[in-house]
Amino acid sequence: MTDAPSQKPRLLRVGRVITAAFKYLWKDARRLIIVAWFACVLASATRLLMEWLVFPWPPKIPDWMSSDYFDPPTWLMAFALTPWLAMGWAFVLDEMEWDEGRRGTVRTPAGELAWLRFELSGPVLIAAAILAAVNAFDALTRFAHGGIVDAIVASSDASDLVVTVSAALLTAVRVLIVVAVLVWCYLLAGMVLRDGTFSVGRLHTIMRGNWHRVIAIFLVLSIILRGIYQLIEPAANRLIARLTDSLEWTVQAALIRFVVDFPFQMLWIVSWAIIVGVVLHTLDPRPDGRTDIPA
Repeated sequence: MTDAPSQKPRLLRVGRVITAAFKYLWKDARRLIIVAWFACVLASATRLLMEWLVFPWPPKIPDWMSSDYFDPPTWLMAFALTPWLAMGWAFVLDEMEWDEGRRGTVRTPAGELAWLRFELSGPVLIAAAILAAVNAFDALTRFAHGGIVDAIVASSDASDLVVTVSAALLTAVRVLIVVAVLVWCYLLAGMVLRDGTFSVGRLHTIMRGNWHRVIAIFLVLSIILRGIYQLIEPAANRLIARLTDSLEWTVQAALIRFVVDFPFQMLWIVSWAIIVGVVLHTLDPRPDGRTDIPA
């Protein structure tokens, strides 16, 4: 466990970190796509597989595997994608720290395939487990939120206004709690992927005085990505409706959504990795890494 540093801890600036992250994403987009595209393909393909198991009637999974608190509605989604997300994060973080990162490069008898990266190492699997815990916790808070709202609705004295206000306040509290847990877990996963270090104590030390700032950074990024998806989703629905004749889930419709959603899937994975990388590099820089990472 790392001892607490004697110097005053560095402080993050929310707007500066968000701006720097997107500038880095824009500047190095080609290189980041090269290292992360295969992990993103695996994540999107796994989601497609989960949809195929759940949505066609009758479902191909038993009822005990179903859960309305995930999308698609099965608790398998808590961990199905996380190995590929952790893998993509590992490659992005490696590229951020090294000018010519080679982590996960597939080697063949003919030489390295720099455009193809794959790694399921111990750190990647540990980070995947951490990300899965975040997904499970989010589902648990959704379950608790629904139960509390249902209890308020069932109350004979609860008016529509009381129910509406209570549901809104509970949603705000739930989101803040989830984001706070997400900060802990995402940064811990980033430390594991970047340094191979799992240390809650070290994370607590480097984050002194910055928790509220990092929570704000993560919340802003979540809102930005959600807004982008809200712009993409109607276009995807119109395209699917135009190319297919059925509103039911079909492989054809799912493949169209796969193609339309894939750029967003890549943006989501890479953006979160960059934010985690910028925060860790600013607060806990590696002496042997790059010095041109935005902060």
